[in-house]
Amino acid sequence: MRKIQNPQSEIPLEGLEGFYQDFLTSRETELSELQSALSRADFAEVMSLAHKWKGFSAPYGFGHLGFLAAELEEAARDASLDLCQALAQEISDYLRSKKT
Repeated sequence: MRKIQNPQSEIPLEGLEGFYQDFLTSRETELSELQSALSRADFAEVMSLAHKWKGFSAPYGFGHLGFLAAELEEAARDASLDLCQALAQEISDYLRSKKT
């Protein structure tokens, strides 16, 4: 896994600490959806999930997910299946590392 670029983005904003586990559980569920979309080469669905993650991950203490999601969104836009699959694996590894 890559080094986290901004360690501060891995700390939930005040008031969101209690949602950490729920956020993680939801992303793990969506990771399954992502993997399914990749198996169908459904780049529109991949872009949709990546865009969503990119937008709201950092406030919940998952800033690196937002960074990876931005890369995933661009790879999906370019229809680069290999890169999307590699990023999905990085995201999976990252989420696994965040379990408390």
